Amino acid sequence: MHCHCRCKGTHIHASHSRFVQLCTVIIRCIPIFLINFAADMDNGTFKVREYGRMELAQAYCPDIAPESAWKKLKKWIDLNPGLADRLRAVGYDSHTRSFTPAQVRLIVDALGEP
Repeated sequence: MHCHCRCKGTHIHASHSRFVQLCTVIIRCIPIFLINFAADMDNGTFKVREYGRMELAQAYCPDIAPESAWKKLKKWIDLNPGLADRLRAVGYDSHTRSFTPAQVRLIVDALGEP
């Protein structure tokens, strides 16, 4: 990221600082996600637990970008007869950023294990 002021990078702006903080959080979270997911997939078994929506989507579609994986999983949920209704009955909301273990169980029962 290049500074657009006349400082020529000799000091850190507040916007630079927020960017660095965001990058630090992302870099710290990626290994945790990989460790958690690898532990859940140990011996080829899938563990039903709370998952972030992107995390679960990536479990089903590991070879595509997280946002694309989420869109695909959401489409599968919508196309599966009654799955969206069953998820809403246990608290699912389209704005929710994670799935509870009960919601994960419904998804796995309908779509199979990732």
